[in-house]
Amino acid sequence: MTEDIPALIRAHLPGLAGLDITLLGEGTDHRVYEAGGWLLRVPRHGEAGAALEVEAGVLRWLAPQLPLPIPAYEVAGPEFAGYRTLSGTPGIGLQEPSPTLGTRLGTFLRALHDVDVGKAAALGVPPDDDPALSEWMAAARDDLDVAAGQHLVDPDVHRIIRPYLLEPPPRSPLPPRLIHGDFAAEHVLLDGSGDPCGVIDWSDMIVGDVAQDLGGLLHWGGPGLLEAALQTYGPVDHATRQRARVYATCRALGDLVFGEQTGRSAYVQAGQSALTRLFPDPPR
Repeated sequence: MTEDIPALIRAHLPGLAGLDITLLGEGTDHRVYEAGGWLLRVPRHGEAGAALEVEAGVLRWLAPQLPLPIPAYEVAGPEFAGYRTLSGTPGIGLQEPSPTLGTRLGTFLRALHDVDVGKAAALGVPPDDDPALSEWMAAARDDLDVAAGQHLVDPDVHRIIRPYLLEPPPRSPLPPRLIHGDFAAEHVLLDGSGDPCGVIDWSDMIVGDVAQDLGGLLHWGGPGLLEAALQTYGPVDHATRQRARVYATCRALGDLVFGEQTGRSAYVQAGQSALTRLFPDPPR
């Protein structure tokens, strides 16, 4: 670690000085820490710091418009940002969804996708740079081959998915909206009853296709969860459903490889479960 975390805390959140600091994770853009009930994000380069400031500002504007809590950054700058952690447990690995999970998530996504997209763009949310899904599908083909080589997918499933990922999906018939961009089980917090109580990790938020967020539901709980969500979200057209399935497939394959490479079995299981729901009973 190159940054002096205690010094950053003393400068920005002096009330946390002297408390234990735990590194929760790190990527190419940020390191994430926990201290005293706060989640602290430290950008690893200037571009990431600028993006974090934008994210914090957008979330402050967005929070009052949504029916579930989202991170409320109380400190946000180019070198350090922090918010009080939200209650709840990430939904990845959930075995039995609550009866109201889908409908409540549909209500949440409807509210998110209905916000003023022009205002979101003016606040700095970038547009989708891959509306044709070509990069998504290319990465998914690579992930599929890696997963097959590690015997994480059945050969018959591999035989079906490979050509599926070569066929361009339909164009989105809907105008771009503000989307979460990584609406996955691990980013939805659940309370003790299994109901959603918060949504975290907004760093991939873009102005793009709503099918990307809906694909997160399809990946998480299959057609049943998606249909439950659409009861409150509202109907969507066939092309959007097709695109959601592509996003869900790409996400599932990414989970397999990520889980295997990092030793996180919950992601491997989530990816395999998603593929089983998306491609049931392949012919042999």
